[in-house]
Amino acid sequence: MSLHTALIDYQAHLHLACAGAGLDFMHQQWRTPGSSRYLAGTTLLQARGATDRFIGFGPGDNRYCHPKVTEEIAIAAYLEAARTLPYTSPHQPIGMAINGAVATTRLPRGDQRAHLACFSARGLHTDTIYLEKRVGKQARADQDRLIAQAATSLLQRALQHDGQPVDVGNFLQRATFTPWGTREPTRTSPVLLFPANFNPPHNGHWQICQAAERSASVSAELTLELCPPNKERIPLAEALRRLALVQTDPEGRTRALTFTQGQSTYLEKARTRPGSAFILGADAFARLFDPQWGHDLAAMTSEFLDLETHFYVAGRQLGQSRLSADQFPIPAPLQERCHALPIFSAHSSTLLRQGLGSYR
Repeated sequence: MSLHTALIDYQAHLHLACAGAGLDFMHQQWRTPGSSRYLAGTTLLQARGATDRFIGFGPGDNRYCHPKVTEEIAIAAYLEAARTLPYTSPHQPIGMAINGAVATTRLPRGDQRAHLACFSARGLHTDTIYLEKRVGKQARADQDRLIAQAATSLLQRALQHDGQPVDVGNFLQRATFTPWGTREPTRTSPVLLFPANFNPPHNGHWQICQAAERSASVSAELTLELCPPNKERIPLAEALRRLALVQTDPEGRTRALTFTQGQSTYLEKARTRPGSAFILGADAFARLFDPQWGHDLAAMTSEFLDLETHFYVAGRQLGQSRLSADQFPIPAPLQERCHALPIFSAHSSTLLRQGLGSYR
């Protein structure tokens, strides 16, 4: 089966990013009739600053032509592909990176080589090829043809077989995606936090978030827990797809989003960000202080007070009934830290996943 046919059958939405090599492979995709069915976009990275901007940070001690940097380029390319897909699309985002040190005008001291990486819902596929050390224009063209052959083979393998998981621990070292396109270590300063699964985001999320921002007079930071309570772990590819859907709201406003792991409860979240406030619905707030969920209410209340935690609680319209923060007892010491937001009509991510309603 040709790569063209395999990409169509997979319903691929491919973003290809090339740094220092890969133009032959990029040209092959562009000149293939019908490639617009799967080719989402391409990015050519030449200056080191361009790579920094694309992946959101500088590689630090790593050389730019390095397997780990190549993996980061593939992840960033996947996110670019995901950003151009609506939630309802059946297409699957794929990010591919080609990162090479190839022939120039003089022989280098190190190897001439190319690192390749492909990231998708099937995991991470990688390869490295070493090239005969040569100089000149013809050598560069010959090497790029060899790289194109390796890239074709890698992408075909990625479409057919599961790859390796990404090192999530390493990924979470820069878990915050900022509104200005950088990736940064998780912050510890107090902030207005909006934790949710965003599967998918919908108008209710935006309405609650904006109401809390107006009340608190500060922009919210979204958070997505990779191991949510009572649910399966969210794979990194799926988490990045939700990031692509949620980070920019329908009005074009972009917020920071931080991925977390091991913070499935509000108390665990509060411990990592003392002094912060949380946005949540009245139904989630009711569960937080409901004894049937097994919480030690006195100990939990005391710790929230010590952590100077605040809550912005949105009322919910659930069918014919309304649920708001003032309908159930809040421990007296916390009452001044609970801020009631208006009642909003109920929106359901579950119904949206079933094809009912619109997430925008």
